[in-house]
Amino acid sequence: MIDSDDDANPAVALIRLSEALASGELPAFEDRRLLVGAVHRWIEQGVPLELALGLRGMPCQASARTIYRRAEQHRHLRAAHALCEGATPWARAVALAEEIHRFHRLWPAYRDLTANPDPKMSRIVHELFMARKLGELPETARGLSNICYSQ
Repeated sequence: MIDSDDDANPAVALIRLSEALASGELPAFEDRRLLVGAVHRWIEQGVPLELALGLRGMPCQASARTIYRRAEQHRHLRAAHALCEGATPWARAVALAEEIHRFHRLWPAYRDLTANPDPKMSRIVHELFMARKLGELPETARGLSNICYSQ
């Protein structure tokens, strides 16, 4: 699922474009315009396609792909946080940190899988699996709290 806050990210526009094409729908005008403009810059000016699409970050800046993957990982971590028990957001962050520590023991068996490894796994473990496929997981309650409340 694509977060509407990511609309300015070219990676999100390309995902929307590909999803529309895959479903047989006409992509949104802005998404089509991004692709058409990038292809023209690539063909006519020789600009590398990744740069023409706006996917390569400037020096010392994250690429659009990195920004997108981080946002997706944070979305899964927020979903896992919401599923944790606790009377306060901080208590849920502590519980999520404990879940992540347990999940690290499962990860070696799951790491090479591309889809949900076990349909019977808990929703929290599923969200952690999806988040881990996108990168390393934070392990502290403070780090998790920062992610869950920095929308």
